[in-house]
Amino acid sequence: MNGIRDFIWLFKQSLDLPREAMVVTMALVIIVATTWFYIHIIRRRSFKKTELLTLIPFITMFILLLWGTLFAHQDSQSKAPQWPSYVNLVIFTCHIPICGFIIWKAKGFRLLAVEISLLAGWYAFWALFTAQMSVTGNWI
Repeated sequence: MNGIRDFIWLFKQSLDLPREAMVVTMALVIIVATTWFYIHIIRRRSFKKTELLTLIPFITMFILLLWGTLFAHQDSQSKAPQWPSYVNLVIFTCHIPICGFIIWKAKGFRLLAVEISLLAGWYAFWALFTAQMSVTGNWI
């Protein structure tokens, strides 16, 4: 692997969703944008720095892709080790308590926090899918 170029390629692969998944993605983006518009424009609630906490779950996606880049299996002659794929699953599973903590701390904008966590989880799922293919060497 060539470091940053491979990470960017893996990142692009995880965002290259099938058409059916794009419908879900666009629906989640529209829901998040509508809720943000309602909270900040219609209710005239000022922006608080604590709202930036809702972006923390997106870090899971980058960690998964970084792991997939660092432990990519390229040797077609041998079988890939299993432990990097298990670590991928643990990283993805850590997304749930992180989102729960963010939602708990999001007093006053919990609906927005839930929606952003769902969007981050959706992207983390596709990042997991791509990272698993990279780590195991089985590309679909």
